[in-house]
Amino acid sequence: MTQSPRRPVAAVIGLGSMGQGMAASLLRAGFDVIGADVVGANLDRLAQAGGRAAANAGEAAAGADVVVCVVVNAAQTETVLFGAGGAAQTMAQGAVFLGCATADPAVVRDLAARMLTADNFAGEPAYLTRPSARGFERPYGWAWALALHGEMRRHDADWAGHADEFGAAFAARFRDFLPLQTYPIRVG
Repeated sequence: MTQSPRRPVAAVIGLGSMGQGMAASLLRAGFDVIGADVVGANLDRLAQAGGRAAANAGEAAAGADVVVCVVVNAAQTETVLFGAGGAAQTMAQGAVFLGCATADPAVVRDLAARMLTADNFAGEPAYLTRPSARGFERPYGWAWALALHGEMRRHDADWAGHADEFGAAFAARFRDFLPLQTYPIRVG
């Protein structure tokens, strides 16, 4: 018996007009969508569309591949991440957090410092060394990973160097891959 592949999981925190639209798009794209909101009617709308409701951000984020936070401001984003039942405690290693609120850059840097820890980056190189990951995101995603690493190094912050091993791994992939490349790849 063949198992069907696991559907990617997206948590959408904040199911107002924008959050509902994002959740609906993710459902159409084949994601398993779990939502959290303080308004019960918004959770009911998500369930009617085929998503699942969670009691709080942490419950929604547990096991999600991506957490999309669609709240009003930076204070609410901080509560979603670090408040009681927050997403930061339950997000899986390697999960992506997308904050969609308008926020002061200093607040965003503070949130980044709290999320981009050495422990949170520790699993990335191990993920890449799996035999099945040899061609992972080759080469378009590699370029984005190197761009992320370069951007992180531009900041004078404790977390700036946490991605050095990550960046070195992708640079090594390019070094090993380019001599083998016999035709251009145009994707992305």
